[in-house]
Amino acid sequence: MKRIHIIIMSCLVCLGMGAQGTIRDRRVFNIDSSNGTIWVSTLRDLIAVDMQTGTSLATYQTDANDQDASIGCVHCAINGNVWVGTWGKGAYILEPDGQWRKNVYLSARDYVMAIEDDGENIWCGAAAYLARLDANGVLTGGFQCGDKLSSSNGIVYDIDIDSQGRVWLSEENTGLSKVEGYLMEHMEDYKNLPFRKGYLCNKIAVDEGNQCVWGITSTRHGLHCYDMAYTTVTTYTQAEGSLPVDTVWDVLVDKDGALWLASANGKLVKRQTDGTFKVFVADNRQNIGVLHEDDEGSIWCGTEKGHLLKFDGERFAADIDLFAHETAIKDIALASDRDFKAASANGQVTLQWPQSGGVLLRVDFHDASGKLVESVNHATQEEGRGEFAPKALRRGHLYLLKAYTGYGAYATKLIYQ
Repeated sequence: MKRIHIIIMSCLVCLGMGAQGTIRDRRVFNIDSSNGTIWVSTLRDLIAVDMQTGTSLATYQTDANDQDASIGCVHCAINGNVWVGTWGKGAYILEPDGQWRKNVYLSARDYVMAIEDDGENIWCGAAAYLARLDANGVLTGGFQCGDKLSSSNGIVYDIDIDSQGRVWLSEENTGLSKVEGYLMEHMEDYKNLPFRKGYLCNKIAVDEGNQCVWGITSTRHGLHCYDMAYTTVTTYTQAEGSLPVDTVWDVLVDKDGALWLASANGKLVKRQTDGTFKVFVADNRQNIGVLHEDDEGSIWCGTEKGHLLKFDGERFAADIDLFAHETAIKDIALASDRDFKAASANGQVTLQWPQSGGVLLRVDFHDASGKLVESVNHATQEEGRGEFAPKALRRGHLYLLKAYTGYGAYATKLIYQ
């Protein structure tokens, strides 16, 4: 049930900018997918990739001079919104109509490192706090996190939700915790659990088939399996011969219940039904740091050097260098919300602009590289509003829309729905 996020921040992200004159951290930290698009984030880059072709649709880069302008997580919500958590600047939401807004119900100075939804609620993990919000981002409740045995409070690093609606989370100092109903329970209360103070609890994955939660603390402390029924933990390590790799950076339980591990030197590890592990090695042998399963069941791997690998169940079917042929939105003046609005639903595009702008004459749709995809002549007698159905646009793809009226021109970006 894990997904993973994106952003355009007016105070944080520079639209239309490609590589800047600074050293870029190309490590892939987050992956999520929605409507045929894979969203990938590094520390300061957000990249949209076409899932079928591997083509980079758009690249956004944060302000290199702002040390807090870092991306914490990306999450594609069920209702079509795309959430982006930041390191120290709260969360932002991209709505299906292409409009961006800041989530004002989370602190603007929050460290939002994990976001997940259960179909009804959005759960955001921040510094010492787990927030519960509705689908529109309105705060409906929350839980105080932190180590019960000390005064320190930690950051929520990962969230996973099981089929019963129980929210499992990993915290920096407390370790593994669970929210069920209106109660939060810290697994720290159980003896001999390796998710304890002194360990940095990172990624987790709920495995309902085996009734356990898989997790990693630090990369070289092995793989831990928390048994939900008996509250015991089994640890797998290479030193003991129970794990084929020395390092684990991410864990994923796929739709079929198989466990996948991200490891060093291009190694993707799958746990077999008999409990043994099988290792697949990518040709580029770059360290794999993050995993994501798309709706088709393919496993996507993010590497340390900015590559996105697609694993089809038997082999690595694609190796995409995210920075080799990046595209960016350039030379288009985006209209403000007050001037112009564009929304799409069910193949219909609706435009609104000031009545003083006159009637609509023509609308051009460009892809992220600036190539014209479709031009629609639509002279209407109604000032300030126009509706039409494009024929060449693809659902879930990002387009740059230019609208020409009798007295002006407007531009914005649009994810066609």
